Amino acid sequence: MRVDLSSLIKENNLVVFFILILAVFLRFYNFFEIPYTFDELSALNRTTYDSFPELIEKGILNDGHPALIQVFLYYWVRIFSYSEYIVKLPFLLCGLISVWLVFTIGKKWFSETTGILSAAFMATIQFTIMYSQIARPYATGLCFVLLFVYFWTNTVLEKKNNLIHWIGFSVSAALCAYDHYFSLFSAMLVAVSGLLFISRQQMLKYLLFNVLAAILFLPHLKITLHQLSLGGLNWLPVPDISFFSDYFGFIFHYSLFLIAFFILLIITGIYFHFKYQANSLRKSLIIIGIAWFVLPLLTGYLYSIYDKPVLQFSVLIFSVPFLFISAFSFFPALKPRINALLVIALVCFTIPTLIFSRQYYRFFYNQGYGAIAKNQIALLDSVKQPVALIINGYEPIFLQYYSFKYDHKIPCNLYVFDKFNNKQFESYVKRLKTDYLAIAHAGVMPLHYFDMVQEVFPYFVKKAFGSGFEWYVFSKKIGNDHSQFYKDFTSTFDRPAFYWKYNTANICKNPDDTNNTCYQFNDNEEWGPDFKSTLRELNCDRHDLIHISADVLSEDSEATLVFTLQNSKDSVLSWQGVSVKEFPFEKNSWRKIRMVIRLTDVKLENDTVTMHTYVWNKSKKPLFLDNFAVKFEHGNPYIYAMFYDF
Repeated sequence: MRVDLSSLIKENNLVVFFILILAVFLRFYNFFEIPYTFDELSALNRTTYDSFPELIEKGILNDGHPALIQVFLYYWVRIFSYSEYIVKLPFLLCGLISVWLVFTIGKKWFSETTGILSAAFMATIQFTIMYSQIARPYATGLCFVLLFVYFWTNTVLEKKNNLIHWIGFSVSAALCAYDHYFSLFSAMLVAVSGLLFISRQQMLKYLLFNVLAAILFLPHLKITLHQLSLGGLNWLPVPDISFFSDYFGFIFHYSLFLIAFFILLIITGIYFHFKYQANSLRKSLIIIGIAWFVLPLLTGYLYSIYDKPVLQFSVLIFSVPFLFISAFSFFPALKPRINALLVIALVCFTIPTLIFSRQYYRFFYNQGYGAIAKNQIALLDSVKQPVALIINGYEPIFLQYYSFKYDHKIPCNLYVFDKFNNKQFESYVKRLKTDYLAIAHAGVMPLHYFDMVQEVFPYFVKKAFGSGFEWYVFSKKIGNDHSQFYKDFTSTFDRPAFYWKYNTANICKNPDDTNNTCYQFNDNEEWGPDFKSTLRELNCDRHDLIHISADVLSEDSEATLVFTLQNSKDSVLSWQGVSVKEFPFEKNSWRKIRMVIRLTDVKLENDTVTMHTYVWNKSKKPLFLDNFAVKFEHGNPYIYAMFYDF
């Protein structure tokens, strides 16, 4: 059989095929090495229950997500296995189907060119690629929402009265509800929008099949009501206005070039819009598409501010296709060769920014628990002796999985320590018997714990970090004796030092060591030594860590170690303080107080920001101060690399 290539080109088939091939390649790259994320490991941990009722009670009711994906995983891993590529495969396929559905919807609503450009964006941006590679209810929810819009288009806009389309309408709507509450919200917007287009003759039928979708969801209603009573996600921060710029930045890879090209495409489409006037249906659908994109974003934002935080990038994936479909809605059906040129130009912006600017494959494939496990195995093989491992945020099953995967034991002494206070943590570390300690986290932890372990394991060995994880190794043995700090400003009050300011009249002999000096706060003295400089003068990077510590001697003090950042107008950008009472001590003995600041967590205006640290003796009681240290460490610029610019 002879294939007519000119016919394929003429009908845009090659262009669509090219987009789908790109979507496959970008999602299935290094298929057998796509790692698990924290959310996936957490979900898989909830597949270990012995029965379905136990899964519902312990694994779903208090989770905050509808049951569908957790139930699916529960049976999927039992039938097949826990291997990453097996677990992720259905979600990758949903991501691919979504690209085709976007093309089809754009074509049905406006033109083939609209569908092609929209699908090209959906195929090649990090947002949709990443969530296709994560076995959570995002790629599936995106697929279900688009499937619902597809059947909605067939029944409402194209007025196809086939029973299969109507059943597909109800079933896909119910799947949206079972997948995620934001995909349910998107489905509700679509359903309500149908009332603007459906004819009087079809109105009753339309309402009946919407009721059928609601009936299909009734078995889940009890679970939903319980989950809604829990409120939002307590670990999420309340978003501020910068969420909007961050969100659009994330969609467009934080690339001004990609944003400019996107705007140029819109302007080009508007030119064609005025050249070939759109009909009233087209104009209505443009407004509908924009509403479907904007309303979930605004609703999530307002709900997060006035009730409980729920807004994060992931929950907006269900509405992002309508940004592209609406943006390119002005395009008429252009010639296939022009469509091909537009797609090639588009991917010349999206793929390089994905791979090089965002460094997606570098970070996503070396993150979290998998990266910590690999580093720990390499360390164990290198030192050939036991290594104490403490990790914040782990569950034992996570390490068990990687131990099985790599066929290597990974002993772990402690899985969660964020509920320890400083005294308990210090006591625990002192009881460890090994010469080496690895301390890691795959999320968040009290950063000063890295410093506290050095009281027992004083020598820094190495560190590794990446997206969402940090891993440090310390030892009791003298090694290369190199430091993780690139600058150290420690004042022992025996001589003047750069950036330090204090009253020299308060310098005295150390009560415990008369050969050394210290600083004394007298009665009713509130302010003492301080360290002050601009970040620019210190050559400080916006991702650096600032380690601050001081030795304090006082019987009863409410002193606070303070750190501030101020702009050129003396407006406070950040204020952090830690009380002396938070740190363990023996009566009538020195205690060390600590704090660590990750500058990545502070929105710095520029490097002329001034940092200031001091001890605030607010009780104004006598207090001795020594070894006041400010140290700078090159931080992890990629800690939030998956979502934010770096």
